[in-house]
Amino acid sequence: MFKKIAIITALATSAVVLAPTQQAHASCKSNWMKVNQNLKKFSPIIAKGVCKLVNKDDKSAANKCIADYEKAEKELSKLVTLYNEDAGGGKIGPRGLGTDRWYTGKLLAERTFIGQPILSDEYTIEFKGDGGKNKKSYTVEICFVDPVDGGNVVEPVRRTFTNNSGRYKKTFRGVYGARPMVYLKNSKVSATNAHRYKLIGSQGGEPSVVAFARQAIKAAKKTKKKNVKGPGFKRVTR
Repeated sequence: MFKKIAIITALATSAVVLAPTQQAHASCKSNWMKVNQNLKKFSPIIAKGVCKLVNKDDKSAANKCIADYEKAEKELSKLVTLYNEDAGGGKIGPRGLGTDRWYTGKLLAERTFIGQPILSDEYTIEFKGDGGKNKKSYTVEICFVDPVDGGNVVEPVRRTFTNNSGRYKKTFRGVYGARPMVYLKNSKVSATNAHRYKLIGSQGGEPSVVAFARQAIKAAKKTKKKNVKGPGFKRVTR
């Protein structure tokens, strides 16, 4: 039976200071509770719960895994425009975090981005300071939360930037089915001076459990084809 191993790999960091982990744990949960109040239209579609492990000999489970995954993928694609719309403008409340596109903005106080359920084992977050007049520090917190209870799927990360040109990039693994959440908070609220930033989230390829299911089906078809041919017979000459 397939087993998934969760690994977290740091790709690059600059101009940052790591804050205590327990603070990230606490704020991830509290931020999720706040965001969840505004997620009525962001209905969670979870493929993870119906496609966790597949036995290589269970063809029906493998077929169901793939069908559920493709259904979730199709449904989530309908929400892309909605997420992109909520990410821009001067709207109050959480912004959608669509995949493979840069979001730019000005941080005066705080801002939260929430993404769709991840249909991959991997997800990469890249953040760039893009100038601004605010000279105070600010924090960027990255969480991957369970859509049901808001618990952390992997260890949250918090980075404090001390200038307006800091950069951070990290690929998280073991996040299939989780929702990415990025929380930005200024150490001193300003009505005029802001930190400018750029943010992008990108998910990886098809999760390994689905790939495994496809392999199981392919193997089952080969076995069936082989059995249909039947055993071979040699002609005996007397």
